[in-house]
Amino acid sequence: QATHRSVGLVIETRPDCITPGALTEMRTLGATKVQIGIQSLDQHILDANLRRISLDRIGRAFELARLFGFKIHAHFMANLYRATPESDVAGYRALVTDRRFLPDEVKMYPCALIDGTGLMAHYADGTWRPYNERELVGVLADNVLATPPYTRISRMIRDFSSGDIVDGNKKVNLREVVEAQADRLAAQNDTPIQEIRHRELAGAQTEIGKLSLVDFEYETSNTNEHFLQWVTPENRIAGFLRLSLPCQHEVEKLQETEGAFPIEVGQAMIREVHVYGKVAQLHGEGQNAQHRGLGKALVERACEIALEAGYRTINVISAIGTRGYYARLGFEQAGLYQKRTLGK
Repeated sequence: QATHRSVGLVIETRPDCITPGALTEMRTLGATKVQIGIQSLDQHILDANLRRISLDRIGRAFELARLFGFKIHAHFMANLYRATPESDVAGYRALVTDRRFLPDEVKMYPCALIDGTGLMAHYADGTWRPYNERELVGVLADNVLATPPYTRISRMIRDFSSGDIVDGNKKVNLREVVEAQADRLAAQNDTPIQEIRHRELAGAQTEIGKLSLVDFEYETSNTNEHFLQWVTPENRIAGFLRLSLPCQHEVEKLQETEGAFPIEVGQAMIREVHVYGKVAQLHGEGQNAQHRGLGKALVERACEIALEAGYRTINVISAIGTRGYYARLGFEQAGLYQKRTLGK
């Protein structure tokens, strides 16, 4: 109830640290999002860069985080040692199409050469070189075009001072350059960019009557996902909700193996509700979309979908500072989540 409240706590970790126990502790702290550094989905590249993890373990980290209701923010790095532009494009395709992964957000960084790192030796002997600008922009633009409508690319550069970068990209406006190239390719191929950040309504206005509620449904390895989005006729996005319908046998397995697994059979999960931009009523003044009931409508539609699919209750992974909002929508505190009974 404080004047300034935490509306989201993000914890960054390695995929091999994602366990039911760790996720339970994160929820106890109020976390709602987990950032996972995967860097690559090519096992040979992971091994060459001493990542010491398997693709199966990375996939399991995604599965566990998703069942716990977390938003999943993956780090993907282009131009690693032993990578090629072709392998980077293929790896990103795997990230956004393989049902084990399918992140909600991505940080898509190019590798930068920093003095004092192990990469310096490979740079000196010629076994690693930075991509030139054409290669790098080509890889990142292709990846933007491959990004599905439920995924947001949050960043494309690391916060390194240009003076610390021995070689590699130093453009602070790299994203602008990449998106310009992606726009050109999209126009040529008649394939609009679907990535969330590119479509955000942001400070623009639209009339509330022109918004449509679109349900983009997709399957992961252990859930059925519904990405509910308010969109304009131009496919700009004013708000969205992520609904997970867990595979019941996966929940049962974790209950058997973990004992204290906090999700019950028959429970759906709202993993994120986000509304932004400005929406004007017909012939009215513009107002912030967060005060026009768009979020409530998303929640109600998610409850309808979960009930129709046979789920008895629905959880929401709320931050400490958003509990009051969900309480007004009929959710009650129940352990690590807020819960609402369906069908009343």
